[in-house]
Amino acid sequence: MIIAIDASRANRPHKTGTEWYAYNIIQGLKKADSSNRYFLYTDRPLEGQLAELPPNFCAYRLRWPFGRGWNYARLGLALAQAKPEIFWQPAHNFPFVGGQSNIITWHDLAYEYYPELYSDAQLRSLRQGVRQLRTRADKIITVSDHSKNDIVTRYQIPASKIEVIHLGINNYLFRPYSTADIEAFKKRRNIEQPYFVSIGRLEDKKNITNLILAFNEYKNKGGEGQLRLLGSPGFGYETIRRTIDDSSYKQEIIEEGYIPQSELPLFMAAATALIHPSYYEGFGLTVVEAQAVGCPVLCSVSGSLPEVTGGQALFFQANDYEEIAANMDTVSAQPDESLIHRGIENARRFTWEAAVKKTLAVFEQALKKERQRGSEEE
Repeated sequence: MIIAIDASRANRPHKTGTEWYAYNIIQGLKKADSSNRYFLYTDRPLEGQLAELPPNFCAYRLRWPFGRGWNYARLGLALAQAKPEIFWQPAHNFPFVGGQSNIITWHDLAYEYYPELYSDAQLRSLRQGVRQLRTRADKIITVSDHSKNDIVTRYQIPASKIEVIHLGINNYLFRPYSTADIEAFKKRRNIEQPYFVSIGRLEDKKNITNLILAFNEYKNKGGEGQLRLLGSPGFGYETIRRTIDDSSYKQEIIEEGYIPQSELPLFMAAATALIHPSYYEGFGLTVVEAQAVGCPVLCSVSGSLPEVTGGQALFFQANDYEEIAANMDTVSAQPDESLIHRGIENARRFTWEAAVKKTLAVFEQALKKERQRGSEEE
């Protein structure tokens, strides 16, 4: 069968959650499936390892002169010509024409609970995606039981139409590191003080403003160390920047910018703890990656985070910066080695190999159903 994939997100140079998800599934399919044919569609030439294609994979760069509409219009035209049996969209919107069977991954419903944390353009795109989710998706993949329950409850979509496939982690990168590795990393990065780390876009929905207020509270009570923010600016960054500028400890709040994935494990391993204060998560891959390297995790009880951490974290309410600060004080005073070891064990549940195998099974089930439907019509 021909499986068409929107690979534009996977091909972005600065990847975060959904981009890494698309990238890792595509890379895994290259290894796991040599019988089906894959058409990868992108808006720019494939780069890096994504461009290394086995014989059953083809890449198509679709040029588009306009700022918007590539996904809906240009990709739709290509699919109308190719007529693939399966079309998989790793996130959000379908093009105007898809495949004979259409599969979409819907990661979370954060925009339903916190619409104020999204730009108007983002909300319009998501609302359009919801309409397509209800009317055009033959199968929906989501990344946690929490997200599945949300989709069923909020959109009245049958549970049988939704498949939960957990994300995975790169076990080669995200693993415990030796003290020598950590010290060499700190020397190379000129890090002399202990620090807490937060990883993700600097945007409203990641609750960075409350994290900074928590850091202020922690420092006011005599806490030691720095706060390092790893990520590019996103929606609402102006408020985050003002909050940093207003802090009495702004010299100890360090914006590292976007950090390549290869450097993230040691940033985590060297930290006092990872803090993930997000208002809502459909999965929360960063917390599992931190557990895998042996970094204590402090995270909100929002969305799927209690589910994916296996409960092996220090939790807080996302809007309570004083509770965040109290957890910072707890972990800096006495790390819980038992919690760290249980976190490492929990992270072993999540592999990209398993995610790829289950995704391929969804493709094959969709094709089987489509063929059965075709034979009945004959």
